[in-house]
Amino acid sequence: MKDYLPNVKLEDMTREKYQHFLDEYGSTHAKETVSKLNSLIHACIKDAIYDGHIKKDFIQRTNLVYDKSKTWKIDYLNIDDLNKLVNHLITTRNYHYS
Repeated sequence: MKDYLPNVKLEDMTREKYQHFLDEYGSTHAKETVSKLNSLIHACIKDAIYDGHIKKDFIQRTNLVYDKSKTWKIDYLNIDDLNKLVNHLITTRNYHYS
């Protein structure tokens, strides 16, 4: 976070500043990466609130921003393709390796 918010102290952090950080960071990272980072930071903020270092949870009601081109989409085989794959593997298997 120091690269994106170099001189911001924890007690000076606001929801707007954090959202700006998410916008900048998320523009070059995948959804999963942004989500994991946000979860880790949120856990630290909850501890800081519990310990009395800050009073407000500035992460609440922020929106995760991410680069959709870096987010992987998982395509699954349909039943016909799965059957073709199984049949191919059965007919071409090498009995020396099973």
